[in-house]
Amino acid sequence: MSSPNRKRLSSEVPPLSSNTKQSKELTSKLNSDEKSNALSRRLGALMFFRIVLITIVLGATTFVYWLEDADLGRANAKFLYGIIALTYFLTLLYALAIRLNANLKPLAWFQLAGDIVMATLLLHVTGGPQSAYSFFFPLSIISAAVILYRKGAIYACVATGVAFSLTVVLGWKGIIPPIDGQPILPTEISTVEFGRSLSLNLAAIVGMGALAINLGTQLDQTSVAVEAQKSVAADIMTLHRDIVHSLASGVITTDRKGRVSSYNEAAKDILGIPPDVEFRPPLHKISKELETSIENLKLGETLRRGELTIPYKGENKVLGISITPLVDHKLEILGRIINFQDLSDMKRMEDHMQRSERLAVIGGLAAGVAHEIRNPLASISGSIELLGSLPDVDDENKALMNIVTREIDRLNVLITELLDYTNPKALQKSEIKVGLLIQDILSVIAQDENLNEIHIHFQFENETPENYDKEKLQQALWNLIKNAAEAASEGGKTVSIKGSQTEEWTHIEIADTGPGIPEDKISRIFDPFFTTKAKGTGLGLATAHGIILEHGGTLVAKNMLGQGAAFFIQLPKKA
Repeated sequence: MSSPNRKRLSSEVPPLSSNTKQSKELTSKLNSDEKSNALSRRLGALMFFRIVLITIVLGATTFVYWLEDADLGRANAKFLYGIIALTYFLTLLYALAIRLNANLKPLAWFQLAGDIVMATLLLHVTGGPQSAYSFFFPLSIISAAVILYRKGAIYACVATGVAFSLTVVLGWKGIIPPIDGQPILPTEISTVEFGRSLSLNLAAIVGMGALAINLGTQLDQTSVAVEAQKSVAADIMTLHRDIVHSLASGVITTDRKGRVSSYNEAAKDILGIPPDVEFRPPLHKISKELETSIENLKLGETLRRGELTIPYKGENKVLGISITPLVDHKLEILGRIINFQDLSDMKRMEDHMQRSERLAVIGGLAAGVAHEIRNPLASISGSIELLGSLPDVDDENKALMNIVTREIDRLNVLITELLDYTNPKALQKSEIKVGLLIQDILSVIAQDENLNEIHIHFQFENETPENYDKEKLQQALWNLIKNAAEAASEGGKTVSIKGSQTEEWTHIEIADTGPGIPEDKISRIFDPFFTTKAKGTGLGLATAHGIILEHGGTLVAKNMLGQGAAFFIQLPKKA
């Protein structure tokens, strides 16, 4: 996994299935960075050890010189202090190079070579084979094994052996001149003593070299094994991220205190999590409803197939939620895994299916009743006309007969609407412009005296002709616009109609400033015979809904946040 970002917890690793090469490059870069960081840590430890050791040498040397009341102006003392000062200076340069992100491997070789050179100078200045500081050579070999493993140990063993041998031999022969003030002159050592010191020190170097090479080999093998394990772990974690990233359901993990430790892209989309959310936020900052759902759930308990309703952009989303414990490899509980899916579309589909089944039953019943009513109405209407034509009918009876005729006509209109709803004709599509169709409807509504106070704002963007049933679509739009105008007459007396088209859809929004639709009734407004008006038949919206569905579109009603209601129509183009 990539390192966590304090502003974004979700996965940034690209899915393997979609970009394997990029994922491999990222894994390779992470491995390279890890190796570089490990070498940097080892070099830092070496520099710290060098500083401590050279400080001890400085203190011991100064203390000995003070006890002996030695002249610090002698050449060998200056040389010794110069070597110590140079070691401090070089260590400072090494630290600066690491801070400036220098190439660490050449720097490691350079440090080890510098240590061997300093040990060689220190050896010659303090007495050659009799020097008390000859232990610096084995230390250099151990350092090489720790820093550069087997290869470093081999090179350091050979280099220290050669450097030690050349220094003591050339110093004993006088080829390398001694430093003024040396307590022990290499040239004054006997052959036996020289041979003993040389052999013992070389044996120590070779023995330490053998151990260091073995140590370096084991460190090298361990490093390879660790890298292999890291690679496998990285692949597993990348695969895990890819799987979680590609899930259509949201996944949130929390710690024992309820703080969010991670979430995937689906969770961000479903809950609308902002990109600048704080690092490890409490769950209520992500969703108060999710936090409420786990309040009564003890840590370690499981919730299966629960449902949760959350507000989202002025609407309600229905989530199917499951909660399980988050455990580690020791089965110790670390927190919770919250898995959820957006069931809003499924719920709408279920409501649509239930409404369709209900309407089918109502429609069949209504069609049978309508046919049975129409025939007696025709007989009643004919009889009333005959009675009205009789010569001895007075004015009072004629008035009563007119009332009966008017009510018969009203019932006949209702039955006609009912039959049109229950037995719709097949669509007769032709190329029409929906905007022009709406303008025709508005010109008719403008003649209605009951609606002359209503202000209707209409606009239609990017209109192109499309294949729709002109007569049926006109009927649906007429019902919706007239319904909006009648609702607006009880409120702000304004209706807004907006139309637009995309590559695939025609969108129409009809909004009014009326009293709105009661929340407990909004789910039933497209049911036949259901109306909130005193004189409504309850078939206008049901018919409009059926016509839109016939065209393969959708019709949705919503209450606006301020005032009134809005109907959203979506019709497929090229249908």
